[in-house]
Amino acid sequence: MMLAAVLVPAASLASASTACAQSGAVAGRVVDAVSGRSVPGANVLAVGTGRGTAADTAGAFRLGGLPAGRVALRVSAVGYADARVEIEVEAGTIVDSVVRLAPRVEALDEIVVQARVATLPTSLTLEGEALRERLGGSVAATLAGEPGLWQRYNGPAAAQPVVRGLTGDRVLVLEDGVRTGDVATTAPDHAVTIDPITASRIDVIRGPAALLYGSVVLGGVVNVVRENIPVTQPEDVVLTAQTQAESAVRGIGGGGVVEAPLGPLALRAEASGRFADDTVTPAGELPFTDLGARTLGAGASWVGRRGRIGVAARDVRQTYGVPSVFGGVTLPGAHDGGIYVDLYRQSVRMEAAAERVGPLDALEVDAAVSRFYQAEYELGGFVGTEFGQVLYEARASGRYGRAGSRRGAVGISALARDWAAAGSQTGTRPAVERAAAVFTYHEQPLGSTPLGRFTLQLGARFDVQEIVPRDTTSSRIASGRRLTGIRARQFAEPSAALALLLTPGEKWEIGVSAARSVRLPAVEELFSNGPHLASFAYEVGNPRLDAETGFGLEAFAKWQRSGLNVETTVYTNRIDGYVRYAPLVNAMTGRPLLDYRLRRYEVYQATASDARFWGAEGRLAVTPAPGWSAEATGQWVRGTNADTGEPLPFVPPLHGRLAVSRTGRYLRGGLNLDAAASQRRVPPPPSGLVTCLDAAPGEAGCPQALPGEFVPTAGRVLVGGWLGLRLMALGTVHAVTLRIDNALDTAWRDPLSRIKSVAPQPGRNVSLTYRLDL
Repeated sequence: MMLAAVLVPAASLASASTACAQSGAVAGRVVDAVSGRSVPGANVLAVGTGRGTAADTAGAFRLGGLPAGRVALRVSAVGYADARVEIEVEAGTIVDSVVRLAPRVEALDEIVVQARVATLPTSLTLEGEALRERLGGSVAATLAGEPGLWQRYNGPAAAQPVVRGLTGDRVLVLEDGVRTGDVATTAPDHAVTIDPITASRIDVIRGPAALLYGSVVLGGVVNVVRENIPVTQPEDVVLTAQTQAESAVRGIGGGGVVEAPLGPLALRAEASGRFADDTVTPAGELPFTDLGARTLGAGASWVGRRGRIGVAARDVRQTYGVPSVFGGVTLPGAHDGGIYVDLYRQSVRMEAAAERVGPLDALEVDAAVSRFYQAEYELGGFVGTEFGQVLYEARASGRYGRAGSRRGAVGISALARDWAAAGSQTGTRPAVERAAAVFTYHEQPLGSTPLGRFTLQLGARFDVQEIVPRDTTSSRIASGRRLTGIRARQFAEPSAALALLLTPGEKWEIGVSAARSVRLPAVEELFSNGPHLASFAYEVGNPRLDAETGFGLEAFAKWQRSGLNVETTVYTNRIDGYVRYAPLVNAMTGRPLLDYRLRRYEVYQATASDARFWGAEGRLAVTPAPGWSAEATGQWVRGTNADTGEPLPFVPPLHGRLAVSRTGRYLRGGLNLDAAASQRRVPPPPSGLVTCLDAAPGEAGCPQALPGEFVPTAGRVLVGGWLGLRLMALGTVHAVTLRIDNALDTAWRDPLSRIKSVAPQPGRNVSLTYRLDL
């Protein structure tokens, strides 16, 4: 009721403002500034309004429902520098405009845009107003709730994206198309060291274009785009600053970016920070969830007529807690003292690009080196576990063709990783990893037929990898059990994806795709043997693991007309040799096996079995009247261990979201419902574990609660809303967004949370975001 009292008058005010000003439209063409030729498929976005469109094959576009007054258009297309044009919209009229885009050299980032525009529509881009409205404290929290996307929650810092039920290194998280160099994918307690507060956009890439970055086609790629190395030279100093405060974590974050010309150079500097206290849930505070982080970055590039070269450096520092106890109940394997993680990441990247190199329209070469360190502290401040790695990465890729015609990319990449671990409680072995790959992506229009226009997309990749452990001695797991067979491993695997798109007319798009995906085993999955402090588990590798191979089929349909947009996708994925950590069971007692040293940690070993995933997702967007919009999204996935028929752990349930919004000249507001069904499909716990929990929980090596993978969750409905204000004055854009999540302070458990057996999710959260563009 309070939320309605706040938002309904605001929406009424927006309605009154719109009724007075009415609306107008802009129509025109997007052309190449050099050749004058049309630029088909260009994106045209009215900044701050949430309205946008795409140019047709002749470069023509029309965008209606715009508020009267000055409106800024942002126009982008593959192979061109973004353009920003300010126009004066008059009520009841159509303004003619010709937008000229300057060609630019852009290989890696271009393909990201290409994936957004030309691949399966389930690929997603969050930017502008949409990004501000969804902005969370992490990349995973920002994306969660979009079709096919969830987050794996282990506290606000250690949150990782989940794509169609897949997470960890089955989802490749990049920053400007380059690996981050952290260890986020190796365990659920590790943080993704990217704060989205200074991101210009976040792209999710699936389908053939994902093979330009890695072999994980089924999970796909999440790319946070910042352009740390400037790709164009600004005409003047550009300042962007943003800050966000959140009540559920009693925290604040902020960041700023400055871009400026200096003679022939383009400069960029960035700083951001985020600080939070323990998370507040409807049942009380969740200890050991506070965090403090800061990021510094700088980049410079020389941009010429036919190429550019640049360099950037980045320094990330972060300290956060890992929850271990709540309400007097301790997580299985944990202790009351809690765990704190202290990490840093330092990286340097170089990038060079040139136009018209032989048969290629553009050639780009980049190289990066990063140094990462993470320490996990127990009560008393001593280091239980330390991780460290140095990552070297290099790639060269070439682009050919243009949007709307034959186009593609081809390239090679190489990677080297030196990994080590230390501390009083660690079992991860030091190792060296070397990898290389060749990859290609091609898009070919097949011409028009009586059914419509066909387009073929093809991606292929071949990866080789070698992992050499520095220590090959066998080690004890438990009484009578040892980890043996530790040796260097080599892998050589192909991956490929094919998509066929059909456009029967201007309103329809239909497509099917097939993919073979590969995930090569990680060092930890092969060779670990010891406690992982912040995971509260004794983790044992499996030196005999083979590569995961996945086979996926997908079909989609998209239909749009004036005021209505419908998208739906169905898919099925089979993954052979699916690796997960499963608890080892004592054959005598039926209880989980405990580590032989401290008799405290449950022993989990990397095991491989075949897995099956089925799922569907969709979106329905309606604009019933000028300024009004409604959107409904839904997603469902089912995961099963094909060898046993049992459910896979930590698989999301049926989930849906409904949002209704009103956009006026200055104000934008809305309400949303976020609902999820119960998740009863969880693996059965070992019989001995159930017996000891019934008899003597917390005693004689028996945990106080079930581990998260065995815990079902109930359904829930969360209510939220937002209100945004946007003003433009003297060339400066001010945007304020007030958002409330879980407005009714509902107590609920997240099916993907490792701590769900003990603690609920965060309660009511009121966030206030302010952004300045100068």
